[in-house]
Amino acid sequence: FDMGYFASVKPELIPGKEGYTLLITVKENPKVKDWKITIDGEGLLDVKDLEKLVTIEKGKALNVKRVQESLENIKKAYEEAGYIFIEVTGNMRKDTFEIIVEEYALWDVFINGEAAGIDISQIVKEANLNLLKDFYSASPLVRFFTMNKKKFYPRVSDINRFIQTLRLNAFFSEETTVNFKKVTMDNVEEKTIVLIVNVVQRKIIDKKRSFSCIEVIGNKLLSRDEILRAAKIKPGDVLENHEILAAMNRIMGEYKRRGYPFVWVDASVEKDKLMFKVYEKYISKIEVEGLKTTKPYIVRNLLRVYEGNPLKSEDVAETFSYLNNTRYFSSVDIKPLFTQNATDVKLIVDLKESDKHYFIVGGVAWAPPDGEWWEGLAGNVDLSAVNVWGYGQRFSFKLDLGIKKKTVSFDYKIPSPFALPFDFGFNVSCEKLNATDTSVATNTLTVGVDFTTLPIKGNTFRFGVSFDDVLNLENGKTLTVLGGYAYDKRDSKYVPKNGFNFGVNVWKAGILQFNAKDYVKVEGYAGFYTQILDSLTLNMKIFGGKVFLNRGKESVELWGPESLRGYDYLEGESAFLVSNNLNWFVKEDPVIVVLGLFLDHGDVSNDEGIFSNMKTSFGPKILMSLPILGNVEFGYAYKLMEREWAPYFVLGQEF
Repeated sequence: FDMGYFASVKPELIPGKEGYTLLITVKENPKVKDWKITIDGEGLLDVKDLEKLVTIEKGKALNVKRVQESLENIKKAYEEAGYIFIEVTGNMRKDTFEIIVEEYALWDVFINGEAAGIDISQIVKEANLNLLKDFYSASPLVRFFTMNKKKFYPRVSDINRFIQTLRLNAFFSEETTVNFKKVTMDNVEEKTIVLIVNVVQRKIIDKKRSFSCIEVIGNKLLSRDEILRAAKIKPGDVLENHEILAAMNRIMGEYKRRGYPFVWVDASVEKDKLMFKVYEKYISKIEVEGLKTTKPYIVRNLLRVYEGNPLKSEDVAETFSYLNNTRYFSSVDIKPLFTQNATDVKLIVDLKESDKHYFIVGGVAWAPPDGEWWEGLAGNVDLSAVNVWGYGQRFSFKLDLGIKKKTVSFDYKIPSPFALPFDFGFNVSCEKLNATDTSVATNTLTVGVDFTTLPIKGNTFRFGVSFDDVLNLENGKTLTVLGGYAYDKRDSKYVPKNGFNFGVNVWKAGILQFNAKDYVKVEGYAGFYTQILDSLTLNMKIFGGKVFLNRGKESVELWGPESLRGYDYLEGESAFLVSNNLNWFVKEDPVIVVLGLFLDHGDVSNDEGIFSNMKTSFGPKILMSLPILGNVEFGYAYKLMEREWAPYFVLGQEF
């Protein structure tokens, strides 16, 4: 029977002439011709992955042990993915065994018990908990653009975040509990649960009373007057218990608004005095976990949180951004460990090193040319290796294929060499400039070095020196210096949703006697990114440049990621581009897929003035951010001045 194949096993002793005969009568379970998995829900896990976990044998009697094993495997897979509101059952239907997976969405949150003064909807919002009822109350247009139903199926992390929000709210004592209940909603196809908070409020006073004095202790970051203004109570006010709790929340809310999270406020009564004791959070220790190859000093130089400093949301967010954008790590998590009535916070920086060290990135653009199709190609490809030995170094081989010039280059960059507070870069390149009606073809060898400071509050500074030698000209040597500044507060360098960035770079060519070229070149850019709805974003990017030329040739280019979409390679002594994008994030994991609309204005010019011949293009686009290739965008541009459509293709990172 323990083999699992039999529905019943009946042993029987039958007497005979020579003794007893043991007769075992068995009844086999039904024969399984096939099995299948049916998911009642949004399919939180791929059914093909679940099928690999099923051990039920086809063509044999149903084995209940294998059924139990299969159901447990599937449930475990959901739990490992963070989903606990799952039911897995099985039924034999004729000769097919059906495994049914029921996925439960969170419909709403209710409170029982002492509800005075509590706004549960605000708490749900603070905890960023998604409720399915909001999907059904939203307009069809909002649903289509912003709401993926999968986000309404809570993970363990979502519930823990909600419970953490309750713990950081003065209303809820330690006796407060949380439980869940299955519910069936009319005209709702999903399986649903509700979360119920059984509230036992924290007790400061038992009945209404007033206080002759209100005192604050433990505060350093905010003054007493600032705290009392935030509390919105004053001596002489007749207060109930829930009003004191609300005042505590308002004080903590003011700290949070100022950028100091997790501050706790306790209240006590001493005769006629109400005491607020503030536990501001200061970083006592920082531990970095998960490093295997990457050197610790590389990470330390990117941290913007320091032991002894108050814990600030901005510093944590900046640290996360810097670490996440290095491409050294596949995941970054910063976890604060603290207790409410203490000031010390221990920060755990949990890193998972990326197993992807080799990349293909760059910028490519194509627009229909006047001649052959390949004459419309312009762009670059960058083959790079990143952090192979743990020093954060980057080796890069780049091929630039412009309309009028072609460049092959090798770059080497290393962050914080010898733990110094800057990044170092070295470059060597060879450029071939095509002949024109007024100039001959040239071959130029360039060698350069540059230094970039580590980011401080989003600010970086850059300085570089390069030496050019036009090999087929007798006097073709040029020495150029570069200075630059950049500020970056975007939430991602690849496909940002929020934030802004700007920067400027200035080149001065013709230093000392190496002055085959003599010019000053200025380029600047700015980007503004805002999230309209959950998956809908709007951004505007501006790029411009100007060359003040005394000798030789130099230009500002619109191509690659800085191209005027739908147009060919453009260059001139001046350039200007405004790029507007409406992006709908269709998918974000494991790759980002964006559908959108764009509107570009821009042009290049020499003597006629930058705004004398502005070009405009607009149209639909598809953008994907791929692990190896980086950003890939293609679309169809309507060129307003020419009144014609043109396809385009761009490979490259946001500028």
